[in-house]
Amino acid sequence: MRFSPAGVVINAEMEILQFRGSTGAYLEPPVGKATLNLLKMAREGLMLPLRAAIQKAKKDDLTIRKEDVRVQL
Repeated sequence: MRFSPAGVVINAEMEILQFRGSTGAYLEPPVGKATLNLLKMAREGLMLPLRAAIQKAKKDDLTIRKEDVRVQL
């Protein structure tokens, strides 16, 4: 049996369309108005590296992997 890591499917506006697996270690609903914006849901320490990785993936049409990113729980 094969397992894949938790993740999300997003659209061009970075709105989450689908959750895959348990994403609670990386995403949480923000306080206030409900949103499915990926960057607004990213836990502290993840937003900037996540945005950079998505921009690079879109620009270069590549799969991007970031390691050693610290996320505050």
